[in-house]
Parts: sequence; structure tokens; C-alpha cells
Amino acid sequence: MKSLVQIGCNVGDECVFKTIYEQKISKCIFVDANESVLKICYDNFEKYLSDKDIDFDIDLHFVCSSISNKVDKYLDLYIPNGVSLSGHSSIYAYQLNNQKYNTIRVLNTTIGDLLNSFKLRVVDYLILDAEGCDKEILSTLDLSYYIIKNIKFEFTHWDGYGGYISHNLNEYIFFLLMRGYSVKKISATDIEASL
Repeated sequence: MKSLVQIGCNVGDECVFKTIYEQKISKCIFVDANESVLKICYDNFEKYLSDKDIDFDIDLHFVCSSISNKVDKYLDLYIPNGVSLSGHSSIYAYQLNNQKYNTIRVLNTTIGDLLNSFKLRVVDYLILDAEGCDKEILSTLDLSYYIIKNIKFEFTHWDGYGGYISHNLNEYIFFLLMRGYSVKKISATDIEASL
């Protein structure tokens, strides 16, 4: 059974939906701390599949939670004013570049607790766009226990906003290479690592 976990799914991504369909991924977990986007993500996924001939079962889950390395059960989520569906909501106010924002309390958990709650030790696709949390999520992911076959993450906030050049990012890339991953930059903001 193939699995996909997307943290920071926002309203959904057609490229992710296409991967689920083409790779026949049967366990899909979409996570976002902004509850208002999860229903739209579900609707967009259903709309994408509406004209497809699906010959496999999909165990679909939508989780409203922040994923971080913080031990707090609840955290503040900062949502830019006037854009409640923004993919730029973050648990870090500095990510919003001095924009005005609304604050809501959201459930928080770790990547390990999330994967354990779904009894996932092997994940075929882990996709992160967590607006500043990618580093802490990946840094706490125990790759000696979990087998993550493909990891895609946003590196531009690795060491704060605009952290394109980062010693810590280079260390993490080296760590992935030493664990047997092939690592490549796939866009101006994203890195993909594959076993």
C-alpha cells in the first residue's frame, strides 16, 4: 500500500492529486493548521478525481493541526488579514513580513506522532510546505526508524525568511546524501530527496 503525507496542503495542489492518481496511492493524509482550507482541499481533490477512472481504493484523511518540534499541545497560527485561505499562514509571525494578521489557537503535534497515529513507518511521499516549519519538522524526523522514500520540502525559509544560503540547510542535504538519498533542487523554492 503506497502512502502520501502532505503537510501544509492549503487548498490542495493538482500536482499532488496527479501523483496520487498516477501512482495509485491508497493512503493519503493532508495536514494543515488552517481549518478553513481543509474542506476546500477535499472538494478540490474530489473535483480532480471526478472525471478519472479510479481502479483503487483511497483511504483519505484530513488533519487540522500544526506540525512542529514544539511540545505545546496548542500554538498560535498567524493568518494574514483578508486572506483566510492563504498558504502563507504560519506559527511564526515573522514569516508574514510585517503584514497585519489574525491569530487563532491550533492543535500541534510532531511528525513522529502524526505518522504513529496512522501506523505509518514507511511513507512513499512526504511533501512539506509548512511556512517556516520545514526545517524543524525534518530535523525531528527519525530517518533511522521511518522509511521516507520521497521527500519534497521548501528550503527558502530554512533559517528564517529568505534563507537561500544556509549552512544548516547544507548540513541537512549532506545528511540526506549520507542516508542514500538523491537530492536535487526542483524549483526556485523546493528540494526533492529520493531513495
